[in-house]
Amino acid sequence: MSRNLRILLIEDNPGDADLIKEMLNEADVQFELKCAERLSAGVEQIKAESFDVILLDLGLPDSQGLGTLMSLNEIKLEAPVIVLTGLADEDLGTRAVKEGAQDYLFKGQIDKNMLVRSINYSIERKRAQDELAAERTMLRTLIDTIPDLIWLKDCDGVFLASNPEFERFFGAPESDIIGKTDYDYVDRELADFFRENDRKAMAAGVPVANEEWITYASDGHRALLETVKTPMYDSKGQLKGVLGIARDITVIKQTEEELHKKNTEIEQFIYTVSHDLRSPLVTVKTFMGYLEKDIVEDNQEQLTQDIKFIHNAADKMKLLLDELLELSRIGRIESSPVRVSLQEVLAEVLDVLAGIITERTADIRLPDSDLMLFCDHPRLCQIWQNLIENAIKYSCEGSIPRIELGIQELSGETTFFVKDYGIGVDPRYSSKIFGIFEKLDAKSPGAGMGLSLVQRIVEKSGGRVWVESEGSNKGSCFYFTLPQAMVKR
Repeated sequence: MSRNLRILLIEDNPGDADLIKEMLNEADVQFELKCAERLSAGVEQIKAESFDVILLDLGLPDSQGLGTLMSLNEIKLEAPVIVLTGLADEDLGTRAVKEGAQDYLFKGQIDKNMLVRSINYSIERKRAQDELAAERTMLRTLIDTIPDLIWLKDCDGVFLASNPEFERFFGAPESDIIGKTDYDYVDRELADFFRENDRKAMAAGVPVANEEWITYASDGHRALLETVKTPMYDSKGQLKGVLGIARDITVIKQTEEELHKKNTEIEQFIYTVSHDLRSPLVTVKTFMGYLEKDIVEDNQEQLTQDIKFIHNAADKMKLLLDELLELSRIGRIESSPVRVSLQEVLAEVLDVLAGIITERTADIRLPDSDLMLFCDHPRLCQIWQNLIENAIKYSCEGSIPRIELGIQELSGETTFFVKDYGIGVDPRYSSKIFGIFEKLDAKSPGAGMGLSLVQRIVEKSGGRVWVESEGSNKGSCFYFTLPQAMVKR
């Protein structure tokens, strides 16, 4: 050995202690031997020094039998322990090993070779046990740290292990989960679903994946999981159970759905823009041809008409492009949110619309109550301005526009509304009108982007917008919510 073997002998019989020392000398072992005649003295030496191996007699003045070993174990030994007993009791020796001893030797039957072999064996066995324990600790730490749900069941669906994330799902500690089944924690329908997928994995002999919605017992939140169940086999190839690993993909799925929605919007946007921009371009091209012809013929009256049509088409194209630019800015260019009252916002919007309100002598009724909001002030004004302006524009011909602005609680959610008594909206078009360039009246001013702007702003605030109308000339009511803008009272 490269250094002396440090041995602690806890033995109260001087003759036995001398015999051990003599055996070590005869075996040509380089060692340092410390002796203690009482367990208490041995414990003090262990606390003060480090040893490679401890030889422990079970019959000491201050401790007898297996209690001696158990008392020693309480100080979390790093060195292996070899039990020495004067009784040729195999059962006692076996129980000592179960309690943590690395080996046991019967006094009177020991020789130098047996002693050295036992010491070397115990040191190596303890080292191997410590390495295995460290690996298990690391593996357990990894399993407990991973944010996925991890569990192990036997072939009958009985739990053998689980990690903390799985404990949160069942709302119980691993110690309670082990030995039970899914039927002890979830409803029968879901438990049957879990069990069916266990059987599929065991039957397939390979990992099997599925998606499943679950509700956490710890806090009640719902999650969509992507679960992989893998059959587990022992070294002999015998099926022992199923390992389950489940990852929360709720956010990923929501992102995929939002991306799909955005792609659909882009496709619709490209189609709509190409269609609506083509119309004024066709007009320009057509009347440019007429213009060339009328210049040659010196037809002044027609020349004026040609130029008017070209100007109108150019103005139309500019309006479309301006509205598209404004739509694209939503979500990219935003003002910092500020606290503002609803009544302040409405007063500001009505000032902006004072011209059309006066021209049409519109009767606008404000909400009876006020509400504090924390939001992008200019965008909030845009919502109200577009909805109120539309309500005035689409009032019944020859009548004074009557418009009600208000707040109400719908299904526990604060909802804003703009109600008019105008031309109404055919229920078949209640969703279509929020599309880009959609106009129920093609002759009405504007590009047909107002409601698209409103919808985009509302959705950016986590809300929704919709219209209710009984049909033609029966008025309409536009509702919207702004959950992210609400100030808690």
